[in-house]
Amino acid sequence: MARPKKPARKPAAPAVDPDLEKLSPPLRKQAETLVARARVKLAKQGRDAIARAKASLADVSRNLWDVALALVELSRPGVLEALEYPSGRVGLDSIAAKELSLERNTVDRLLVAAKRVDQEQFARLGLGTVNARLALADATPADDTKTILAGSALKLWPGGPTVEVAKESDRALLRYASQTRKWVREQSGSDEGKRPRGRTTTAKERKTAEHLAAALKKQGVACGVKVRATKPGSPSLVDLVSISIADAEVLLALLTGVRVKPKR
Repeated sequence: MARPKKPARKPAAPAVDPDLEKLSPPLRKQAETLVARARVKLAKQGRDAIARAKASLADVSRNLWDVALALVELSRPGVLEALEYPSGRVGLDSIAAKELSLERNTVDRLLVAAKRVDQEQFARLGLGTVNARLALADATPADDTKTILAGSALKLWPGGPTVEVAKESDRALLRYASQTRKWVREQSGSDEGKRPRGRTTTAKERKTAEHLAAALKKQGVACGVKVRATKPGSPSLVDLVSISIADAEVLLALLTGVRVKPKR
């Protein structure tokens, strides 16, 4: 048998001031009117305070975006040297700490955001959420950065859990990113193939490229073999560079078994 629904709880009535009860009915009614007006005024003040706080938070995001763009500008070639700071990251960290009171970690987060999202996304999500969602996007094997930034649902990896990005906290997203990186490493099958964080290649991939270059050279094909990192957490690509047309014909013959007649 279904339980009867409980009646909705009514909001608590304001406590009765014992001093008001001592007044005569006319004075008491007048005093209650004044108290009610005061409550309305206080409620308006509270709502105005919330509105100002929200506007300030929006200003914080806008101001942080300007800081991020300034850091990108400072990173441009020659700017730090013109300001008599060392070039590269050493100089950027130095000027950020001295002039802007920013720690290296904050500089990293702002630079990542400025380079990978636009102002509207930054203002809407805030620095913490932008960094958390990008961390998850970098960890997943699929090219799903736009999906994650939009807050849509996605499967972290084939056969893995589905996450409603917009409903998760920044901390939860960072935890999912860690779990996803662990899954990607496990797919490599060995410690040697574990992929470091960031846009880079593994030792195993570089070794494969070396073996390929040696095998091509043994067959008379002289060309550069370079490993190119792709999206963090995803396999790298191998590029064959500076290959002559003659070596290309040799390579084609090796692959197809059909010898190409040299041009006269």
